[in-house]
Amino acid sequence: MKKRIQTKLVLTCTAYLAFLLAFTQFLSVYSVDNQLGKYFSIGFISLTVLIIPSKIFRFFFYLLSFFLSLLFFYPFTDGEFTVWVQRLMSQVGQIPQLFINRGVGGQYTMTVIFILLIVTILLMELLVEYERIGLSMGMLVLYLLMLAVYNNQDFFVPVICIIGIGIFQNYYVNRWQEAAKLKTKGALQIIFLISATTLLSIYLPTSFLSGLFTEQSTSFRNFLNEKGLYSYIQQSGLQLARTGFSENDETLGGPILEDTKIVFEAFQETAHYWRIDSKDFYTGVGWRESPEKQNTPLVDVPSATEMLVTFPGFRGAFDSEEKISLAFEQVDAYIPLPYGETKISIQSGGNGFEYNPESGRLNIKNYSNASDYQMIWKNPTYTVEELRAVGDDLPDDASAYLQVPSDLPQRVVSLASKLAEGKTSRVDKVTAIETYLKESGKYRYSKIDAVFTKEGQDYVDQFLFDSKVGYCDNFSTAMAVMLRSLGVPARWVKGYAPGEQSLVNEQRKYTIRNNDAHSWVEVYFEGYGWLPFEPTPSFTQPLRVMPEKVNSDTSSSHPQESTVQESERETKTTSTTSSVAKTPTEPSKETPTTDSDAISVNWLFLGLFLLVVTGGFLLYRWSIYLTVLLMCFFTSDPIKHVYPYLLKKVNVVLNRSDSRPLQEYAAEVEKKIPAFHQTFSQLTQEYESYLYSNQKEKTGHQILLMKNAAKNICRWRFKQLFSISKK
Repeated sequence: MKKRIQTKLVLTCTAYLAFLLAFTQFLSVYSVDNQLGKYFSIGFISLTVLIIPSKIFRFFFYLLSFFLSLLFFYPFTDGEFTVWVQRLMSQVGQIPQLFINRGVGGQYTMTVIFILLIVTILLMELLVEYERIGLSMGMLVLYLLMLAVYNNQDFFVPVICIIGIGIFQNYYVNRWQEAAKLKTKGALQIIFLISATTLLSIYLPTSFLSGLFTEQSTSFRNFLNEKGLYSYIQQSGLQLARTGFSENDETLGGPILEDTKIVFEAFQETAHYWRIDSKDFYTGVGWRESPEKQNTPLVDVPSATEMLVTFPGFRGAFDSEEKISLAFEQVDAYIPLPYGETKISIQSGGNGFEYNPESGRLNIKNYSNASDYQMIWKNPTYTVEELRAVGDDLPDDASAYLQVPSDLPQRVVSLASKLAEGKTSRVDKVTAIETYLKESGKYRYSKIDAVFTKEGQDYVDQFLFDSKVGYCDNFSTAMAVMLRSLGVPARWVKGYAPGEQSLVNEQRKYTIRNNDAHSWVEVYFEGYGWLPFEPTPSFTQPLRVMPEKVNSDTSSSHPQESTVQESERETKTTSTTSSVAKTPTEPSKETPTTDSDAISVNWLFLGLFLLVVTGGFLLYRWSIYLTVLLMCFFTSDPIKHVYPYLLKKVNVVLNRSDSRPLQEYAAEVEKKIPAFHQTFSQLTQEYESYLYSNQKEKTGHQILLMKNAAKNICRWRFKQLFSISKK
């Protein structure tokens, strides 16, 4: 036993640290209060594998540690042990449900601990007894990564620490596992590892490293989000917000997942934004209606099936009429409206309208069966010169649209002032801030990397100066607040982007999904009312402000108009709502149905999983052979490095003393591993010839022997992976 402890002590202690890190993350995710249980459970398992050489006795002690661990985590307080056992067996019977439901809830926590303890015992046995470090630590890291993804946690530091422990263990097994050195170096190595792990967890620049990784992988992760992979995973973990129209905007921030469910379809010629509602009171973490606006009298049109909605405050010209047909998949009280003058007709089910002239929201009073609408729409037009000629007049109740929190950080105000410096007209100030947010390159669009607002910090301040990553809510709120700090009346608006275009019977159809839910900013211009602006990257401004005459002088004097594409500058001279928003999450024209998407994602997830498992299996099985290939390719005398490397690998089969002749040892090894077919003995002869002769050049025969020997070791190691025989 003493010799075993000397041999296994370092591996056991480092394994204890690694499994303790993993258990800590698990307990935090599932809110298990009994922190003492993790020290006892892993400690008992570690002691068992360390001090008990007999596999039969270890098995019984593993059972004992398993049940005692369950008692630590879930003590039976009712005084009946049989009741506790029945509860345990009931939980075990629910294990198939974990895979059917693709996840666990709070009621399954005991079952998951049950499984986790078994896996811990198996991995600890593989790691300490059989020294399968790569397999054991790799499984531990994979578990932590899956736990992080499923539960939206940041386990960057624990994963780095566990990888570091695994590297140390591998180095220790290959370099320092000599009896003479174990006594003097083992304790110092453990102390060094504990100190290094502690310092690493405290001082590692995780924000820089994780930020660098997330930035470089944004495109790929956005692609996975579009395909619904994160939504699929999230079904089995803690629920995050999903894309779609929401009534409650009081707390913004945090990642959101894709939702490809269709909301409605619009048959029309011209694409445009669909406006639903606006909010005027910024709280520092979100938006709500001010008390004054909540009491705004509604325009009530009971029992009607038709209504004309004008464009309040707009005294300009309109384009010719265009007909729009709407068909809703998800029926709701609101009716999304295009900018301009719109006559709405209910075609099937539902009647009665309620219109809020302040927020611009239109609701159907009896909407349960209202799914089809007709619209006659006229698009407003205006020129940039007309907007520049507008003064700084304020709307009625202007204070509501200039409101900012009293504790708004000064650096937000300073940034807005700096961007507007030298701009004299309102539209120039607006487009300066719009362009900065959209095109400066300082801010990154991502739905899955957006962060929650820290307690005590302003939502806009955190986005502008700290996280610098987010989606439409971040960009639009930042623009509205900065404009208000300059005395420019602005409000926050939400609705839908134009959606996905297709052709049906030579007619354009736009499919609007929950993914197309969007928010933007409206700014007040006297004589034109509330006009929309778009600060979010990759979205196109819903009403494009363009000059009457496009020439070099105009372009150079007004650089803020860069939000308009050059091709559009050359072909259009008036503003229009016909811009098509090309969102980062816009589906392709060949996007299948929602059910097909789900099936495709299931196969994608399964395929990726099988690919990773297969790749890991092949890499583990042929790692020795691949290492030998690299040595043969990159070294001039590979046998000098390859033979000692292979000698350490076969030393697992038969321990060799330093005084034992190599030829005698090789013959004994081939008795233990007949699959060598004399290749190891022949390679040993080549190695001795290399050592004691002047010929140092590598030969084809040497390389062939080294490759064959490496292949044979790989095959033997794989067969021995789950062997219960002693090494």
